[in-house]
Amino acid sequence: MDLSNRIKAIQDQGGNAWAIYGRAKEMRDAGIDVVMLSVGDHDHRTPDLILDAMNQSAQSGRTGYAPLVGYLALRAAIAERVMARSQVPTDAHNIAVTPGASLLSEPRSAPWWTLATLWS
Repeated sequence: MDLSNRIKAIQDQGGNAWAIYGRAKEMRDAGIDVVMLSVGDHDHRTPDLILDAMNQSAQSGRTGYAPLVGYLALRAAIAERVMARSQVPTDAHNIAVTPGASLLSEPRSAPWWTLATLWS
């Protein structure tokens, strides 16, 4: 697999996270029960609540690409959540919602929060 330089830069202190992911995937494909806690695909089924919301959104006509930094209403809701939890002044213009491991700048140049972090 040919990975981008940004993806290659993602690793933990223990070594190459993508090599660990690749080895865990090989083990899983060989029938070994592996819980993958590294980079790559998540290790659980998407909750029905999210699947239902995705279906409703598609049925209402949202079947194309989202705006580059995400929908304004979603970014505003995330900003409200960040402010409520951290007391750090935040608005929708401080938030970007991108798919997967997409980054809008070079790695490690700005703080990045995931929805899992925000909603935990």
